Amino acid sequence: MNRSTTVLLRDLNEEDKSQENQGLPLSLLRQFSTKERGVARRRQTMTSILRRSISDSVERNLCYRVGLHQACRDGLIDIVRALQQRGVPTINTLDKDGLAPIHYAARYDHEEIVQLLIEGGADLDIFSGSESKFTTPLQIAARFNSPATARLLVLNGVDVAKQSSYGQQALHYAARRGNLKVVQVLLREGKAEVNAKDNENSTPLHAASQEGKLDVVEILLQYGADPSLSDNDGYTAVHLAAKDGYDDVLEKLLSTAKTCGVSCPAILNKMDNDANSCLHLAVRHGHIKSAEVCIKYGADTCAVQDDLSSPLHVACVNGYYEIAKLLLLNGANIHDEDAEGMTPILRASLTGNVEILDLLLSEGADISSEENTYSPSPLMCAVKRGHPNAVRFLLQSGSPIDLRDVSHRTSLHVAVFSSDAETLKVILQAGGECLLNSRDKNDQTPLHYAATKGSLQLIQELLKTGAKVDVKDEDERIPLHYAVECDERLTPLIQSAFCGCNLTTSLLLDHGAKIDATDKNGCTALIAAASRGRVSVLRLLLDRGADIRLVTTDGKNCLETAIANGHQDVCMEIIKHERWKEAFPVCDKRSNFIPLKSLIETFPSVSKVTYDFKYVNPHPSLLSDGRVFFAPKTMLDYGREELIFHPLIIELMRCKWQHMGVRYFYISAVIYLFYLGNLTLYMLCIQHLYLLNSARPVIPPRQNVCIFARIEVWEIFIAVMTAVYLLIEMHQAFSETWNYIEFSNIADICTFSTALISIFPEPLGLEFPDKCVFLVISVLFGYLALLLYLQSVFESGIHVTMLFVVLKTLGKVAVMFSILIFAFALVFQMLLSKEANAIALNMTMNGTLLGDIDKDPFQSLHLSFVKVVAMTIGEIEYTRFFIDQRLFSPTLSQAVFLVFCVMMPIVLMNLTIGLAVGDIDSIQQNAEFKRLSIKIEVIHEFHEKSPLWLLHRLHQPKSVKQPNRKAKTILQKIKGLGNRLVSGKKAKYTVEDAERNLADHLTKILTSRMKEQDDRISGITLEMKEQRKLLESLLQRMPGTEARRTLSDD
Repeated sequence: MNRSTTVLLRDLNEEDKSQENQGLPLSLLRQFSTKERGVARRRQTMTSILRRSISDSVERNLCYRVGLHQACRDGLIDIVRALQQRGVPTINTLDKDGLAPIHYAARYDHEEIVQLLIEGGADLDIFSGSESKFTTPLQIAARFNSPATARLLVLNGVDVAKQSSYGQQALHYAARRGNLKVVQVLLREGKAEVNAKDNENSTPLHAASQEGKLDVVEILLQYGADPSLSDNDGYTAVHLAAKDGYDDVLEKLLSTAKTCGVSCPAILNKMDNDANSCLHLAVRHGHIKSAEVCIKYGADTCAVQDDLSSPLHVACVNGYYEIAKLLLLNGANIHDEDAEGMTPILRASLTGNVEILDLLLSEGADISSEENTYSPSPLMCAVKRGHPNAVRFLLQSGSPIDLRDVSHRTSLHVAVFSSDAETLKVILQAGGECLLNSRDKNDQTPLHYAATKGSLQLIQELLKTGAKVDVKDEDERIPLHYAVECDERLTPLIQSAFCGCNLTTSLLLDHGAKIDATDKNGCTALIAAASRGRVSVLRLLLDRGADIRLVTTDGKNCLETAIANGHQDVCMEIIKHERWKEAFPVCDKRSNFIPLKSLIETFPSVSKVTYDFKYVNPHPSLLSDGRVFFAPKTMLDYGREELIFHPLIIELMRCKWQHMGVRYFYISAVIYLFYLGNLTLYMLCIQHLYLLNSARPVIPPRQNVCIFARIEVWEIFIAVMTAVYLLIEMHQAFSETWNYIEFSNIADICTFSTALISIFPEPLGLEFPDKCVFLVISVLFGYLALLLYLQSVFESGIHVTMLFVVLKTLGKVAVMFSILIFAFALVFQMLLSKEANAIALNMTMNGTLLGDIDKDPFQSLHLSFVKVVAMTIGEIEYTRFFIDQRLFSPTLSQAVFLVFCVMMPIVLMNLTIGLAVGDIDSIQQNAEFKRLSIKIEVIHEFHEKSPLWLLHRLHQPKSVKQPNRKAKTILQKIKGLGNRLVSGKKAKYTVEDAERNLADHLTKILTSRMKEQDDRISGITLEMKEQRKLLESLLQRMPGTEARRTLSDD
């Protein structure tokens, strides 16, 4: 349906539409309306996009909407020119992606825009931000194949040797991407170093060879690239080409090296850091063409690694038939042994590759070891790894079946021990019946092995073939003994309970074994399981009805046996069972055993409390939006104090602080203390070096720590730490944006920036006094930031909170009373200044009087203001101003002075003290809540800034507390003592404490809510009174009849 039809249908009157709809089926109407809505929605979207595009291009000036970065990226040269004419100061500014305008122009090869930017003064060697690996415009042009831009940059004098964060130059990027034209520009016109190395000592030739860029490799070799250079991994370009299978590149490298007189065998047989030659790498990765090239140019087919593995060993291990065939045709030794004495055919047997085995045997490999040498044989290797096809092939190829190893084990022993039934059948079908009763050096048969492994299938296969069941080994034990010990169905019930064989116990009970049968000591299966701590078997026996009341000959039942052997989990299993009362006789006269008393004495730590944090602190991987949900933060944001003091939240905060605070915040505080201590010592040292000995920078012998050589090292150390801190703050500011602006961060920025300026004042043209000023400011802000650390990290930080609250109140009072301070400063300057009194009294302004005037605290307005502040806090000096000095109006001066004494030192100071006491009292009343609030904010901020893998590692789904468990190790005791010293309170926060705090806060909340409700009721009452008055006034203005009719209607 087109838009015209939609408009016509919309204009139909209701009658026509109702008549039309009555004649259509309901399903057709629904389909028609659905399609109509879909088409209309799509057309509406297209119309909106078109309208916005036309408005942007016709009704608006793009110069005011498109920035320089976007214009350079989109190739809008007219807008770039217009912006430059307007003088936009962003030509060298990095955007949020860390790129300048010239980076974008180079990325998309906008040559004309680059020329405009160069004419406008753009920095050609500007580095991008960390997000773009600190790359220059030339490196970006090289990476994204912008040859025209690259040539323009080179012609304008760009530094082609600039390196990115990985140490790579523009030639590295161009070579890796295969950008041939850019490579030509850099080499011909830029004179780039063809063998330049990055941080990994990798050259452009390495990069091109690794990516298989043949044309780039050719031009690099023409300009003198050295194919024999190695990177940090020991790889040459030849190694990389062989490893990645670029045989054409490999051929070119070797042919060029040969033409230049370089020894190709020396390069090919050179080992990397993992002792791989080029041929090893080609073989290991299955590149037969590269292997052919290596052999063609002289690679040694018998070269060995550190483990003495030859290329043929590697081919056999990886199952590369064609490569193995190639190596054998070119002189590989088929009998070479590696460090473990394994030949290529033995390695092929371990992998079970029949084709390679056939190849090696056809080339003369030994199918069996020499007699009486007990060397490994291919058959034994194939049996051990469970390769039935390889075993069948070797036996058909003539391998002796009765081979034995150094422990006289046959292939049948090995097959049974490997639990491979199919391999066992292959051996038995190939004539292995003769090995059924063969013995190893311990006189054990394959059936002994099968019984030890506990494999019923293997036992049945051996018995079916004719194995004897009564053969004894050197310990006079038959296979049945091993079956009893190894969780088999044939084991007696007590032995099975001793071993903890749950399946065997169940099978024996199913087949009629007596559950309460005893041995000669009266031990039942239940007591046996309790004595060995077999919880699963004990649970099975209890469920099957085992008698708990039975005792051994020494009078111990299952519970007492478990207590005597220290099996706490068994005791818990008995206690949790529904028949636990049977194990709790009141008293046993024979042994004086009281179960409850023994449990209390032996296992006081049985009681425990489990706090489940599944809902208040879910696992980070369960949240779809990627943001971590932290319930205490939500409770704090919405003022749910009663929930914050719930014991579960208290325990969650304890666990969080123990995992995060101790590991990260305390460590950061220690590191910051170390930094601040060095800064302080540096300031003291500078003071002794320059102030006390300004004439000569020599320190007395007692100040030997401050000699000038150490000062320089000290400055470098402090500068490095300061730079690291500044980088951290910059990253934090970038990630938090406007949320970064808070007092603690401002204090940190002031500390580190002023410290850096004080270390390096010369670039700013600062003298030594200025250096000292910045150093003093840095130390002052540093200790202020340390106070903020104490506020958020330690429990005693509540006192720091009191300090800042009092300062906030004092600031408010000071702002209000600054008017009075300013007024008294003006008045005192007029009444008490020596200059004003001298002029009023017509005194001679001699030299002595002028000297006194220079010392007058009221000689200027700002000095007078400072003096009034000092007088407010107690520096009155009545004698100096009213006794020792002549005043032109002493009466007025004394009256004003008395008014000042009453209003400022007495009233103002007492008012400030009273407000501060009130604030401190309020903080103390809510100290626990404020302490938790600080911790919640710190932990939530840590969650927001931490990567997901760290949150996964620190996540704790639950907390289990055992109140009766005491610290066992010295480390645990020291840890508990440290917790008490840091927190300043007892280590255990009991449920009673939490309930008490909860009750107090609930009372406060209830009181505040009642007060709010009272205020609301009062407000509603006042509004009703006002509305009543308004209605009465309106009623009086209305005529009588109309008023009565209105009242009757009401």
